[in-house]
Amino acid sequence: RIIQGLCTGGEVSGVATFLSENSKKECLGVTVSWMGASSGLGFASASGLVTLLRCALTDDAMVDWGWRIPFILAGIPVYACLRNVASMKETSEFVALNREEEADEALEETMQADNTLDDLKLLLREHRSEVYYTILSLAGIASVW
Repeated sequence: RIIQGLCTGGEVSGVATFLSENSKKECLGVTVSWMGASSGLGFASASGLVTLLRCALTDDAMVDWGWRIPFILAGIPVYACLRNVASMKETSEFVALNREEEADEALEETMQADNTLDDLKLLLREHRSEVYYTILSLAGIASVW
């Protein structure tokens, strides 16, 4: 479980970046939010499967061989994800940045704290209620898990 958690944590930032680079600007929030929603769906599905197995199998069968079923079934989405990752192409933004000699300067400009702070102030000023609803929603989801 520790290795699974570390692997998942390492993939989250890459997936968020990929989704944000490939989504339309007007759909960015919805697209990236699917990542969090789908992880919740995964947790719920796994819990449902284990509950179903605990109800359908005896304790001895669960200990002997039943515990392997969730791991075997997890191979299906793992295989699908590996195939998808292997066939993905770099985003046009990434390719364009690699072609430019000034990519390092552009990266430094985007990472400046002043720009980030200004963006955060703008977000809180113009979308205050949406930010609060998001924080409350995430707190509710976190309290369930």
